[in-house]
Amino acid sequence: MATTSFPFPMELAGNGGLAGVTIGYNFRLNDQFVIGIEADGSFSTLDTDPEGIPFLDTADERLESLLTLRARLGITQGPVMAYGTLGLAGGNAGYSATVVDFGKGPPVPYAPAEASAFVTGVVGGVGVEVAVNESISLKAEALMYQMSSLHASGDSDTDDPEGGAFDSEYTPSGMVIRTGINFHF
Repeated sequence: MATTSFPFPMELAGNGGLAGVTIGYNFRLNDQFVIGIEADGSFSTLDTDPEGIPFLDTADERLESLLTLRARLGITQGPVMAYGTLGLAGGNAGYSATVVDFGKGPPVPYAPAEASAFVTGVVGGVGVEVAVNESISLKAEALMYQMSSLHASGDSDTDDPEGGAFDSEYTPSGMVIRTGINFHF
């Protein structure tokens, strides 16, 4: 999900995938509780490309990478650990949009508004990890992230004094559901 603001905000759903690596350390407090820290980096194909919006000619919103550094608190029961996680997120985001003004006269196209930057934010979620043996565990988790916004402006493609600029904003946010295999050393 991404929040975009042209002259008014709208939420756009996207899709894509992640592939990456995780490194972490867990410390067992007692027979039942575990605390840990985890860092991960993923390459992403998360993308939105809205269609059917009358004034929006083209738009492309991308989150090209997702990095997190998170604390974990888990409760174990046998080989199963349920946990909550909270921390910092960052990633490379890109955004471009072109609009057409259908105001009083013929349609006026605007030059694209474009921005790309490394954005930061917060991430939190829940997961389950199951030990297969002492060296391998399987996990599934759901994470929600909210990043800082990218801002961009576009100008009229014509010399029409009625044309003008538009300001636009993209705020990467969403939910990632992922699975993994952990190797314990």
